[in-house]
Amino acid sequence: TSAHLRRAAAVPPAEIAAAAQALLAARPALTEAELAQGVHAMLGLDPASQVAVAARLAALLGAGTIRLG
Repeated sequence: TSAHLRRAAAVPPAEIAAAAQALLAARPALTEAELAQGVHAMLGLDPASQVAVAARLAALLGAGTIRLG
């Protein structure tokens, strides 16, 4: 992976939640998959992190920390 890309394990859950909330504020109709892609891109994560980001978002959604439109 490129040196400038971050790994999902190094990103605090609060940072993923904040990115998700910012994206949902701008685009409330995003699906969970679109949200995961957007958070992944916004945080500059390496391609291998997509599954981890989706899992963290699923946990945040399940806990009610973030809500889809």
